[in-house]
Amino acid sequence: MHISGVVLAAGLSKRMGRSKMLLEWGDETVIEHVVGVLSDAGVREIVVVTGRDEQLLISVLKEKPVSCVFNSRYKEDAMIYSLQRGISALSEHAEGAFVVLGDQPQLQIDIVEQLIQAYGETDAELIVPSFQMRRGHPWIVRHTLWNEIMQLSPPLTLREFLNNHSEQIHYVCVNSESILSDLDTPDDYSRQKPK
Repeated sequence: MHISGVVLAAGLSKRMGRSKMLLEWGDETVIEHVVGVLSDAGVREIVVVTGRDEQLLISVLKEKPVSCVFNSRYKEDAMIYSLQRGISALSEHAEGAFVVLGDQPQLQIDIVEQLIQAYGETDAELIVPSFQMRRGHPWIVRHTLWNEIMQLSPPLTLREFLNNHSEQIHYVCVNSESILSDLDTPDDYSRQKPK
């Protein structure tokens, strides 16, 4: 079972006003923490999709077990393009891919492990975490849907992609609203960062 991780880190951080990926999170940066959680949960192939801050992210992640790929369309601010770029960079051994938000350092190892377990126990094409009937990130998409993802284009969003495949989703109910959280604004960051 080879599940890779695609970390979407090419956003423009407009509402934050500075790079979200490079914000401090404990004794590391947000992006370091996210890839560290994936790695600690057993994800062996991790692709980080970069944009404006490409060189800074490469520098910060140089000691981490990841590869970085550049989304040349990052200025269009469409997550679909980043996911397409990440999927196209995965090895031929990858059977499924985590879709991970680079600005979600609240990510928990046990939730990643629960999703991996559900992937192995079902033949669902999509494994999605749910907290109180609300779906969140990260989620897993099986390789059988990758060709379709590669054909998508805005204004269609990944949310609409999931809606269109609602019958193929296996939900994993979790006890943490962390799957619904990310960092969009300075207030989000000051409220959620480790003390």
